[in-house]
Amino acid sequence: MYARIPYLTAALLALYTACAPVNVRWDYDPQADFTQYHTFNWLAADDRADRADQDWDHPFVDKRIEQALISALTSKGFEKTAAQPDLLVAYRFTVKQKTAVHVYDPPNPYWGPQPAQVQNLREGTLIIDLIDPTSRQLVWRGWGVGDAEVATRPDLSPEYLRRAVKEILKNYPPS
Repeated sequence: MYARIPYLTAALLALYTACAPVNVRWDYDPQADFTQYHTFNWLAADDRADRADQDWDHPFVDKRIEQALISALTSKGFEKTAAQPDLLVAYRFTVKQKTAVHVYDPPNPYWGPQPAQVQNLREGTLIIDLIDPTSRQLVWRGWGVGDAEVATRPDLSPEYLRRAVKEILKNYPPS
């Protein structure tokens, strides 16, 4: 009986990860010709400096985001190349403290009015930028907002970030 506990725990964690929502949005340059983009590489580190969240330093999450981006873009038919890529990819992950207040209205008739519940959350925003290397102009941006706690947990983070990146890039190229 106790031998099943690790499997049950893993199943519950997978269910929790699958249910953690990511609110996704995107925008793009309608003048861009998205049919010309077939290869990608990272935006140079010195160009990414102004895009970085100075309060964020989590190399393991950064590595997981990069792996998720490579996986998602290659599944869309892109090839990663160092020599003259068609697109430059940049991302940033920011974390903000948020406070959520839950007020129950109408009050429960059996127990009377319920006090408001205050919950402190860490909200993470992952922004993915696709940049034309010739014009150095942003051609597509997608972003997702979700639970930073899940994104930074080593047991949940890889699958959560993989799903978040896939969901953000779902509408690339724009139709």
